Amino acid sequence: MFCALLPAVYIAWMVWRGKITDVHMRVREQRIRPFIVSIVCTALAWQALQLLGRALTAPLFALFGLIQIAVMLAVTLKWQISMHSMSITGAVITTGALYGVVPALVLSPLIPVVGAARIKLQRHTLSQVIAGGGSAAC
Repeated sequence: MFCALLPAVYIAWMVWRGKITDVHMRVREQRIRPFIVSIVCTALAWQALQLLGRALTAPLFALFGLIQIAVMLAVTLKWQISMHSMSITGAVITTGALYGVVPALVLSPLIPVVGAARIKLQRHTLSQVIAGGGSAAC
């Protein structure tokens, strides 16, 4: 809820108010505030998981997401990077960490599929897609 739903509601609200052109945020400068909201929400999730005493992996994944979004924000200040590539790569890596190599390998073809879709839709360049996936893999 903190990491995905609240930032998505914020983006929809900003589109409704006319502050963001559309949910795809094609204008790089329009991505900055949603990134900040995502950082705040993910930091809250990380803190909540720590306070609730969840298994070590849950707060670590939230912390990973927090660091990843902060890096994406820093990159976005100068260049547009693919959040979709970052998200799918992160999901495959998380699947591997939680459930093992085989489930991650089953999902791994989604990484180039999502990347190709972003390029075909002309939302990103190849470099932006690779950078997004690479930021998740780091």
